[in-house]
Amino acid sequence: MAKILLLSFVAVVFLLQHCEASLKCYYCLEACEVSKAQEKVCGQNIGASQEAVCTTDVAKDSKSTSMAVRKCQIVTKDGKAPCSDQSTCTQCKTELCNAATSVAPNMAVVGAVAAYLAAKFLLH
Repeated sequence: MAKILLLSFVAVVFLLQHCEASLKCYYCLEACEVSKAQEKVCGQNIGASQEAVCTTDVAKDSKSTSMAVRKCQIVTKDGKAPCSDQSTCTQCKTELCNAATSVAPNMAVVGAVAAYLAAKFLLH
């Protein structure tokens, strides 16, 4: 019974993170730290072949990776957002995931917890 509950929980968390049409991203058009960025909701009215992504663009000559242009962009499904040759760009698809310039912290935590619980309950 515990295994079924665990698998149901993991499935619900996964679906909630990937099925929302709109997405909330940090937003600043000039390089800023995340504490100075605004939150913006986008992707409410997009076509079936499109999706919203949060982007983080860090200038290659920047002395600080915390200073980044943060945006929400609409791309074709599984497509890449445009990126300048003078920037290092990342994109992500979860709420406020463009806070950091690396892996979104919330996805790392969810993955770690799910892996721990799966190992604990499924292997015993």
